[in-house]
Amino acid sequence: MEFTAQKDRTNKNSVPQLSSAGASHITDAVYLQNYSQVNFAISGAGAQSAALTVDTISGAAIYDVWSDVDCYIKIATTASNVTTATGYLLRAGNSVAIIVPTDSKIGAITSGAAGTISYHRVA
Repeated sequence: MEFTAQKDRTNKNSVPQLSSAGASHITDAVYLQNYSQVNFAISGAGAQSAALTVDTISGAAIYDVWSDVDCYIKIATTASNVTTATGYLLRAGNSVAIIVPTDSKIGAITSGAAGTISYHRVA
């Protein structure tokens, strides 16, 4: 099976598109070039990241998010108002891939010990 990669040369953040004539699939592939891991402290008070970068054409991006403590996360233009009742539970030591639309931030709060949440754009 032969794959060809095509990248939008007008957008430096675009992800190469793979195509083939067959029904093969690539899983667990990420695009890391030019992206850095970011961390911020979280506690029992809601905290949020800076606005996240997204693809200018699609208006979205995919980020991996993980934390060293159990926490609740929210993705929104204002995400610091996340609560343990409204956020998505992210267990310590686990990672989740999230789709982030334009102008969004990651908000997080813990119900116990303070910790660190980390994220990295992967597509």
